[in-house]
Amino acid sequence: MPKRLLVIIPDRLGDLVKKGEITERYYNPGNVFDEILIVKTIEDNVDIKLVQKMAGKAHLQMVDLPMPTFTQSLGYQPWLLRHWVNRGIELARQYNPQLIRAHSNFSAGYLASKIKLDLNVPLIVSIHTQPDTDYRGLTKWWPDWKTRLVYERYKVFENLTNRTADWILPVYDSGMEYCKKHNVRRAVTCYNALNPTYILPKEDYELHSPIRILCVNRMIACKNPDMIIRAMKYVPNAELTIVGQGELADYEKQVAVESGVADRIHFIPSIPNDDLCQMYKDYDIYSSHVEAWGIGKSTIEALLVGLPVVLNLRESGAQPIEYTPDIIQLVPNTPEDFARAFNTLIANRAEREKLGRNARLIAEQKWSPQKAESHFVEIYQQALDEARTAETFSLTPSMQGMDAARNLRIFKSVDVKEKSKRLLVVIPDRLEDLVVKGEITERYYNPGNLFNEILLLKTIGDNVDPKLVQKMAGKAHLQMIDLPMPTFTQSLGYQPWLLEKWVKQGIDIATQFNPHLIRAHSNFSSGYLASKIKLALDVPLVVSLHTQPDVDLRMYTHWWPNWKNRLVYERYKVFENLTNQTADWFLPAYDSGMEYCKKHHIKRAITCYNVLNPTSIHPKQNYQLHSPVKILCVNRLIPWKNPDMIIRAMKLLPNAELTIVGQGELAEYEKQVALEAGVEDRIHFIPSIPNDDLCRMYKDFDIYSSHIEWWGIGKSTIEAFLTGLPVVLNQRDIGPDPVEYTPDIVWLVPNTAEAFAEAFTKLIENSSEREKLGRNARKNAEERWLPRKTENRFVEIYHRALQETYNVDLSEWQPDFRSLKEINAKEVI
Repeated sequence: MPKRLLVIIPDRLGDLVKKGEITERYYNPGNVFDEILIVKTIEDNVDIKLVQKMAGKAHLQMVDLPMPTFTQSLGYQPWLLRHWVNRGIELARQYNPQLIRAHSNFSAGYLASKIKLDLNVPLIVSIHTQPDTDYRGLTKWWPDWKTRLVYERYKVFENLTNRTADWILPVYDSGMEYCKKHNVRRAVTCYNALNPTYILPKEDYELHSPIRILCVNRMIACKNPDMIIRAMKYVPNAELTIVGQGELADYEKQVAVESGVADRIHFIPSIPNDDLCQMYKDYDIYSSHVEAWGIGKSTIEALLVGLPVVLNLRESGAQPIEYTPDIIQLVPNTPEDFARAFNTLIANRAEREKLGRNARLIAEQKWSPQKAESHFVEIYQQALDEARTAETFSLTPSMQGMDAARNLRIFKSVDVKEKSKRLLVVIPDRLEDLVVKGEITERYYNPGNLFNEILLLKTIGDNVDPKLVQKMAGKAHLQMIDLPMPTFTQSLGYQPWLLEKWVKQGIDIATQFNPHLIRAHSNFSSGYLASKIKLALDVPLVVSLHTQPDVDLRMYTHWWPNWKNRLVYERYKVFENLTNQTADWFLPAYDSGMEYCKKHHIKRAITCYNVLNPTSIHPKQNYQLHSPVKILCVNRLIPWKNPDMIIRAMKLLPNAELTIVGQGELAEYEKQVALEAGVEDRIHFIPSIPNDDLCRMYKDFDIYSSHIEWWGIGKSTIEAFLTGLPVVLNQRDIGPDPVEYTPDIVWLVPNTAEAFAEAFTKLIENSSEREKLGRNARKNAEERWLPRKTENRFVEIYHRALQETYNVDLSEWQPDFRSLKEINAKEVI
């Protein structure tokens, strides 16, 4: 007989996904239940796959059952809630659970109590706030009388739940005061089960430089960290990272600006809980502000890691009893007091380490994830024993992770052990253009030659001979299909219902091909189509991000006079929203793309730089100047990559020649600039060149230079770094420069002819500086962007996606980094 748990929650799980608060087995402690039905008393819209982890290995179902609003029910009058209650009871009867768990004694507890009374099933209720204090106590009748009235009427829910539940479980000790006051018959503190895998202990208490302070706070009135931000003014060699979002987010940023510390405050709206838990140990101090009468989940995580913790004294009422001086420093909520505490810990290594290690020791005893989870299991078993079901219903906890415990999910007829390994690649690119430009990179679409069949599905009309791009698929058998997306006009601004026919064609093609993995290049049309295919076929999807859409497209395209283009870019959000929610992995092609991923709450993202030419990039060995000096610029000739100032700079460098490789709408304009500057005889325009030949060319130049306004490092720039060329680039006109642009590997100058000329002259006249810059660039580039390393990173992610989905034997998916030339030569032999 399957073990069934009914969970009733008042939470919008979509919000938890956005915040990254997805904790393993949260709704199924110990993996003791086989089936879980989550009933939400609020309207939600979340992909069940994104929260499966919280149910562990149980089969998860979800139903939205929104409660009538305060107004609709005339202040939560029970007779106006009856229809809603009856629907909940009917759902529960059909599901037939052995146990009910409600999160809160508000709407969730009320509905759960009504179901318990009807079905005579044990009910366990967890309370995550102290309603008398945290709600009614902190909300004055004036001027917040509307909110206070709602909180007063919550007593309708609380009274029934407190009388009916078999167990009430406050998630911190101060909640026991509430239980005593309201004569709850049986209550015990059960701290929230925390991340069971990724809370890693801090071992090294040596300070970072600058010092790192972490604050994990929802930005709402009762958790306002403004005094911590202001304190940073008095802690000069420190940076503060704030993880959280809420109504005060813009206010907090303004506080940072007003305090003159904006450059040392890093705001991260959300981050997956697994990643957050792994982050704690890399900070020196944890600090937070909270007025609620209970210890926060993030505070416990910090204590378990062993971070020294500084918190505020609550302004009203007693402090949470968990706040003992041997594990937490409590200070008045003022900038001066926070700063004084920070500076004391910074100056005293022994005190800092003692506080952190004490915190970890005591936290392990009280709040270790395993103990907290086991506590819930014990209570569940006792509740069932008392309901006289123990003879036929024995709970056997399993603390193993979902990856180890779940039943493997195999896509339809796909046998991952079969000889054929198929990759579907969906791209928005016209490959004919890549051929013309010479941008054909070995194994670009098949890193490590993992796959032996590749289908390229193009969302744009193209006309290219597959033989000319075979190299990009490595040794795989390559097929290509053009499936042009309806235009902006044809689809009335990319309306989904007008894209359905196109989507269905894509799904039909994918179904026949039957891929093991899908890769989309961009989260625009190709990502949208790939997401629809993933949802239909249940195949892992990896999406690479080659621009930063908010910046590179929308920010640079003003509504006037370019309103038509801007409207198209705004409507791209149709594609982005679905892709961002659906993809299993997001791979920005440069670090600044991670900002986009964080802003849009993408669940799993990692920077994966483009796979570069694996055979033809040769290091520069001789830094003796040519005569004339040779400067190279590889640039698409478009507005955001306009090299006109580099051309004009040549007027000030009489003994130098500039070679520009690239084409685009500004090609004729650039030639006119050269003519006007009187340097046309020293500017060599090469519209295109095969990438192999280009990569071999770099070492024969003295300096590399380019102009780019996009917020990311260009492929050609990385090729120049890997060669060891000294590089001179422009500072971006808007926003920060890419994080990859460090002064030890690249010189950044204002985008003027004079600034470029001055930088070129300095490098030309100083041979040691020129060689130092080039060799540093090569050393750093090989550590970060070596073609084999970047290619192997894709292989690792493909491996992980395949393992998570099919539990494949990776010995059967080994990479082969040989070139086609090497493979063909061996076959001939």
